[in-house]
Amino acid sequence: MKTKLKYVRRKDTKLFPCRTMPWRVESRIGMNLCWFYRIDQVEDYVKQFKLKPSDYRIVLNANVKLEDLPNQLHVF
Repeated sequence: MKTKLKYVRRKDTKLFPCRTMPWRVESRIGMNLCWFYRIDQVEDYVKQFKLKPSDYRIVLNANVKLEDLPNQLHVF
């Protein structure tokens, strides 16, 4: 499944609680900060709350190789 979500890569390890959760969603509308294991979880989160691109920012941990993570969808 190809995603239409845009994201940025960051090397700052302080932004991520652990290496197995490389996806971070930062809300711009006052919702909680969230971390995810897979991009499909991020897509589900965005769809569930009907968020527009101006409502959030997606950050990917640049220090983690997606192919090293189990069940990771990395087709963009």
